[in-house]
Amino acid sequence: MNRFLNKKLIILLVVVGQILFLAGCRSSKTVVRPDEPTQVAGNESDKMTTAQRFDSVAAGIKDYDCFAASFKISINKPQRISFNGRAYVERDKSIYLSLRKFGMEVARLYLTNDSLVAVDKFNRRYVAESLSSVLASCPVTVGDIQSLLTGQPFAIGDSKLNSVNFETSEQPENGRWIAIPGGLPDGLESGFLFSLDTNDLLALAVRGGATTFLARYTGIYQSPAGPVSGNVAVGVTGSKIPLELDIEWTWTGAAWNKPSDMRQFVYPDRDYKRIAAADLLKMM
Repeated sequence: MNRFLNKKLIILLVVVGQILFLAGCRSSKTVVRPDEPTQVAGNESDKMTTAQRFDSVAAGIKDYDCFAASFKISINKPQRISFNGRAYVERDKSIYLSLRKFGMEVARLYLTNDSLVAVDKFNRRYVAESLSSVLASCPVTVGDIQSLLTGQPFAIGDSKLNSVNFETSEQPENGRWIAIPGGLPDGLESGFLFSLDTNDLLALAVRGGATTFLARYTGIYQSPAGPVSGNVAVGVTGSKIPLELDIEWTWTGAAWNKPSDMRQFVYPDRDYKRIAAADLLKMM
């Protein structure tokens, strides 16, 4: 095991321990060298290294142009509230989320690689900031956020998803394996957790400074974009405002690669008051 992998795994395994509040299962610090073959469930003769597993996962992710899908978002912290919503996603370009309550649209969220705009229609106020300032200059792209929300692994700030850019290792006693990207900026750690039985993505952990971001993925659905998650549980700790939320996707009614089903984001007019990005969560 090289020093890079050992250091990163120690950091990540601490973070994985924090995932327990989302996953509800036990953690182990047992690690196997990434070059040792592992058994693929359901086929006793098929042995793969974790690097080969990762490349198999990456090969299963398909290109798409856009999709429109319904979802439900339940926010548990900083306060409890839920919305029904509709997402309009253009691959690597934009994310438009329309949130509804009591049958009417109450908020809109729009992200591009340049900016974030959040509109609180109920209180007639909005946030408009550069995406880099909101993410504290973390090199995350809109394409990365799209993958995060749908439950697909990604290379932060880089479209190249293959084992050459990742370190991989097993946790055999847990029935899991780990993939950790290299080349991240100083002070930023990240890793993905997969099932040894199915190679499904189970969780994502990202830590920068005192802030830890955790996401758990369940309910895999085979879509035109490859496997996506039906349920995404998100937790953010160490920040000024702790955040816990769940996203439940309705993939069965999603429209893939149909531009006619997409919607144009409508920017707020002059009657809306602009507020600071720090107040974004309070808008919910």
